Amino acid sequence: MLDAERQDAVEPVLGTVGIIASVTEPFCSDCRRTRITAEGKIMSCLFSREEFDLLGLLRDGASDQALAERWQDAMWVKPKAHGMDHTGLGAADFVQPDRSMSAIGG
Repeated sequence: MLDAERQDAVEPVLGTVGIIASVTEPFCSDCRRTRITAEGKIMSCLFSREEFDLLGLLRDGASDQALAERWQDAMWVKPKAHGMDHTGLGAADFVQPDRSMSAIGG
């Protein structure tokens, strides 16, 4: 196929892909990110030790309002910095989560 024909056959882009930057440059003070694990749990931070069940609500046919409230509950307890109240993964009080980032999925 010629390049011009190939360009005409390309479907429009329907989404975006984001890159999560390394944690060597903390951005916690501006972070508004959340994650959904492969098991359907909401994590407010990759280093959080707390997860909130979303899949159970979805399977039970929960309303959009109930889903939004669960997400809001998760965000209200979002730690200031990697599961702590201050930045610094090398800090003595940093506790590594039970699962690594690669094991979270989603």
